[in-house]
Amino acid sequence: MVSGKIPRYYQVIAINLIIESILLGQKRILATMATGTGKTCVAFQLCWKLWNSRWTNSSGTNLDAYNSPAGSAPGMVRISRTGEYRRPKILFLADRNILVDDPMAKMFAPFGDARYKISSSDVSQGREMYFGIYQALTNASSDVFRQYRPDFFDLIIIDECRRGSSRNDTIVRLPQGVFAPYTDIPANLLFFQRGGPTETIWYYEQPLPEGRKKYSKTAPLQFEELEPALNWWQNREGNPQAWKVDFAGKRAIALAAAEPYWQRAESERAAALAVGKQMRELEQALAAASNSDKAALQTQLRDLKARQQAHDAAAKSAQSEGDALYWPIYNLDLKNPHAKEGLEHADPKDLIASMRSHESEVMRLLGEIEALVHEVEQ
Repeated sequence: MVSGKIPRYYQVIAINLIIESILLGQKRILATMATGTGKTCVAFQLCWKLWNSRWTNSSGTNLDAYNSPAGSAPGMVRISRTGEYRRPKILFLADRNILVDDPMAKMFAPFGDARYKISSSDVSQGREMYFGIYQALTNASSDVFRQYRPDFFDLIIIDECRRGSSRNDTIVRLPQGVFAPYTDIPANLLFFQRGGPTETIWYYEQPLPEGRKKYSKTAPLQFEELEPALNWWQNREGNPQAWKVDFAGKRAIALAAAEPYWQRAESERAAALAVGKQMRELEQALAAASNSDKAALQTQLRDLKARQQAHDAAAKSAQSEGDALYWPIYNLDLKNPHAKEGLEHADPKDLIASMRSHESEVMRLLGEIEALVHEVEQ
C-alpha cells in the first residue's frame, strides 16, 4: 500500500463512486463524510489513481484498468482526445495551511517531487500535484490564480468546501453514542443554505432522555425524540436547548485583529524575496570573481543568507500569530451557553484545611479502635 493506509470498505465505495462520476463527465461532485472517517485518505486515493492512469480533463471515455495502490478493481480511464498522454494537474485546495501542509507532507508523500505548494510569491507550472490555500491564490496585493490559465488544472479537490460554497445555517448538536458502535463521540449535524457568506448560525442541542447518560447500539436515538427539534425548526426562538451566534460579528473582530500580523508576514516575505534576489546576483558575481575577491563575496553571501532566514522566521511567526487570532472562529463545536455550570472549585487553602481536619478525625477514630482492640485482648 503506497500511502501506508488500506482504505476501509466505505472509503473504497466512496472512491469508486467518485471516480465513476468523474469519468462519466460530471463536473462537480460533493462528497460528504463524517469527521474521522478518512476524507484525506479518500482524496489521496482519487488523486493517485487518476495520476497513475494519466487521466486528464480533456480525455475521452475509453475503458481500461487504472493503477491502484489499494489493489481495487479496475475502473475507467480517460485518454486525451488530442492524443496527449500525460499525468493530470491536480489542485488540493483548503482554507488553512494545516489542512494542506499535513497531507502534503504525510499522506501525499508518494507523489514525491510532483508535489508543490502554491505561495503568493512563488508560482510553478511544472508540477502535477499542487496544494494551496485561498489566501495564497488571491489577496489584496495580487491574484496568483490568474497566472494559471482557466483549464490548467484537470481536477480540483476542495477540503472543507462548505466554508466557501454555502451559508452555514443551523447546527444540531447530538448527544454521545448516536453513531455507536462506529464512534461514541458526540456529533453535530450541519445544515447549509445556498449562496452568500455565513452571517448567523442557529444551534440546537438535542437532549438525552431523562435518566440516560448516552445512546448505544442497543438503545439508539428514536425518531420521536426529535419531535421537539422539528417543532422548533419551524418557529425558531432561543430556549434552554437553542441559541443564536452572530458569526459575521465574530469574523469581523477576528479579521481586524489578525490582519496586522498577516500584513507584517507579507512584508517580511517580500523582504526575504528581495534578499534572495541579491543573493542570486552575488552568487553570479562570486562565480566570475577572482580568488582574491571570493572571500569578501562569500562573507557578504553569508550575511545575506542570515538576513533572509531572519525575514523568513519573522514572516512565519507573524503568520502564525495572525492565524491563531482568526482561524479558531471556525471551530463550530460550541457549548450550550444555557447549560448548567459545573461544580465550583473551592479555594486550595480551604481544601487543604478540610483534608487535614478529616485526617485528624480519622486518626482519632483509629486511636479509639486500637484502644478497644487492646481491651478485648486483655
